[in-house]
Amino acid sequence: FYEALADRGELDARASFNRGLAYAKRVQIHAEVPGDLGRAVHGLAEAAELTRDRVLRKRADEGVTLLRAEVARRRARVGEPAEVVRSGPAIRILGEAIGERTLNLLALVFAYVASLALVVRRWLSVRSRLAASATTVIAGLAAFVTVAVSYEMRRDRVTAQQAIVVVPSSRFSDDRGIVKPGDSALPEGAEVDVLEKRSGLWRVRWGRTEGFVTPTSVRELARTDTR
Repeated sequence: FYEALADRGELDARASFNRGLAYAKRVQIHAEVPGDLGRAVHGLAEAAELTRDRVLRKRADEGVTLLRAEVARRRARVGEPAEVVRSGPAIRILGEAIGERTLNLLALVFAYVASLALVVRRWLSVRSRLAASATTVIAGLAAFVTVAVSYEMRRDRVTAQQAIVVVPSSRFSDDRGIVKPGDSALPEGAEVDVLEKRSGLWRVRWGRTEGFVTPTSVRELARTDTR
């Protein structure tokens, strides 16, 4: 029933939550089929993305954490790295820590300070002019950096679609579909960014690592259109 709703494109946080619980329950009673852990993570993560209910979001996030801990335990047992969650690019981490709105505000403040210092320096003494020039340069650079980070965040938010790995094991390949040697398997339940879709292959990013996977190995997260 819940899968049918998802297939029809119904955006309902509770339906996604219940779908995730159904897969998690199948894992709990030892009746799982390959990919159930990833599908359970997908349902709960999607619920957290869609809902405005703080209680539901908290329960969904807690469920995702528990499921990924089980994935990590299983990977460690077979000698795979237990890592399931990876940090993204540094510029994205910085932007998420500060916030896009705050970055835009800071860019305006830095630009205003740089402009003000440039205007008033003509009426200052030689020593003060040096300080004003330094302020102009520093504030200008700060404005440029904050604008660049904000732009990168927005571009990433608009172009990248989040997805969850829903197969027990998936490895990065190149654009010809040839598996990259030495790369560890993408963990089931991991969140990746879908950067590009080609026929038979999708380019995704996990943390700071990019590569191609088959579309059936990941499932995109539905989300409200707030971009």
